[in-house]
Amino acid sequence: TYNIFTRLRSKERLALGYSNYDMSSGIQIISFGILYRYAADPDLFEKYPLIFKYAWDPEYKTDVREQIANDLDLSISQVKELLTSYANGSKRRTRNSKLLVEFREESDQLRREVISTIAQYEQKILANAIHQSKHDLSEVIDWKDDASEDGLDREKSSVFFFVWTYFEKQIRDAMLSVVADGIPV
Repeated sequence: TYNIFTRLRSKERLALGYSNYDMSSGIQIISFGILYRYAADPDLFEKYPLIFKYAWDPEYKTDVREQIANDLDLSISQVKELLTSYANGSKRRTRNSKLLVEFREESDQLRREVISTIAQYEQKILANAIHQSKHDLSEVIDWKDDASEDGLDREKSSVFFFVWTYFEKQIRDAMLSVVADGIPV
């Protein structure tokens, strides 16, 4: 559920007297948390070297954004939006950025692996995410197959969005429990 504060930028909220708290690399951190919690996969770094380092190393994240901005002649803000869209399943062209291609490929596999893991361990969360996506996903035969390319990537990306935001809300609620006047955005 979104409120009016989502329409305001963080600088605007700050001008109104509200402090902003954000989870850096939330999509990636939550995704890795899901995989570690349910699959206890010790090889996450090796499987997703770029995204793992991007999520955990602020200097590396800055370097990645700057390099892509230079490669594509974009602002850092535009690059942040682009990376977020790829993390959520975008198939936009990557143009002349080898780094962006790698980010997209790792993001695609990470997204599929998260959905597969949730399908194996949290069927109720998956069912709710499918319902919230409002897409016809009756053709999906096996949600547990993380290698499947069935032409439903866009629809499955919507399910991924509702999966990771389910966990994001739990984190946000925990954060709000220690802030006296917090407002969820």
